[in-house]
Amino acid sequence: MTDVDTQETRPRGDVGRVMLALWAQKESHRVAGELRSAGIPVLLLKGPDLQQRLYGTPAAYASSDVDLLIPRARATVARRVLESVGWRFAPENGTLWRVSRAASFDREGFTVDLHWGLHAAHLPAWSLEPLGRRLWRGARYGASGMLEPDAESLLVFLAVHAVGHRFERPEWGENVHRAAALVQDWDEVWRIARAARVTNAVRASLADGGKPSADVLDGSWGTLVSGTTWVTRGHFLPLSFREQVRGAVALGREGLGYVTRGRRVRIGDVDLEVPIGVFRPWKLTEELVAVALDAIEHVAAPLVFDVGTGSGAAAVLIARARPDARVYGTDVSARAIGAASRNVERLKLSNVTLERGDLLGALPSRLHGRVDAVVTNLPADPPAAARLGSEREPRSAVVGLDADGLGLLRELANRSRPFLRPGGKLIVMLLDWQWELLSGDLASAGYRPAGDRPSDTTAYRFGIAERS
Repeated sequence: MTDVDTQETRPRGDVGRVMLALWAQKESHRVAGELRSAGIPVLLLKGPDLQQRLYGTPAAYASSDVDLLIPRARATVARRVLESVGWRFAPENGTLWRVSRAASFDREGFTVDLHWGLHAAHLPAWSLEPLGRRLWRGARYGASGMLEPDAESLLVFLAVHAVGHRFERPEWGENVHRAAALVQDWDEVWRIARAARVTNAVRASLADGGKPSADVLDGSWGTLVSGTTWVTRGHFLPLSFREQVRGAVALGREGLGYVTRGRRVRIGDVDLEVPIGVFRPWKLTEELVAVALDAIEHVAAPLVFDVGTGSGAAAVLIARARPDARVYGTDVSARAIGAASRNVERLKLSNVTLERGDLLGALPSRLHGRVDAVVTNLPADPPAAARLGSEREPRSAVVGLDADGLGLLRELANRSRPFLRPGGKLIVMLLDWQWELLSGDLASAGYRPAGDRPSDTTAYRFGIAERS
């Protein structure tokens, strides 16, 4: 029996994932109803109801968002409707969200990616308008209560999505193959692909393992469109520069300034540069480091990951306390990594390496099975009860995903396991009641409990799980 077979038929012990999926499904229906009540048609592109259709369960993989397509002419009205019922236009939306015809909104830990056009990679939405029209034309109301694409246009859309994102997540490629099993008319699939000029993408996504280097659009026309938008959208500039600009714009929308403003914070026995817009370390950071150092006390030359490093506080303190350790710090924020790099350089710490990326995405696979500890203070405040620091850290550095705030920690647990050696530790910081919830998810993800410790100063708790 293959992994794909067992994924559909095995009993699911991961109660937390199922609960998350049911909550996300409920929120999807809720937002779709809010838009429909304003007379705005809603077509489902991604979310738990798509998982239900493809896998027979809304909990095939973790997801706390939904992608919805609405008519382009109703985009402005849709934004007003969403904001009137408590949805927040996310500051992380890129500066070219109007060109992409898509924007994110969040409410109580749930995210809606609202599309009024299709896009892939850096391609403009207009280049995929034929596919968008076909999605609408073949859509019918499904069990979700939303319009859902017919199997043929759904397959083509999922192929474009997977290729456009270079098969970044394995489930995207698997979605294509699941959709292919639903297709009744393959001639229609290729008619849709030819009309949308995406036959390359469909073939690449159906190939074994996918072809990440494939172009989305076909022929010389596709090359011209891709090349032109690559230049006009600034992709010829270094990625680090583009990310800094995007990060500054997002922080500026939160009132945290487009230009980095410095401040110094004393943590442990060092002074760190912590710019406005980067999470400010506090006493709990020192306690987290103490727990981590205890966990690796008897490990020679330990390899440690500090995920969500911010200004580098935990990475710096661990590296100074254990000069024999190799510490990797990661953060999604360009501003944070810039500050951490300056702190590491000023303190002359040669045993710290910093990488910008989502969770562990920027770390090399050669470290699989070698890591002794993954330490994190990822944002985990429940959205409905989030606290913001007195100097206004960005929401993204404080507020967690999902209604319970634990979405990022769940994802980190799954993505950490290949890196951790057997017996390696995952060390997290959260509220007492959150640790009780997360412990069950960790057991389902292949961890066993290895202790927990209450904070000396707050209601937080430090949880330790060991890779089994």
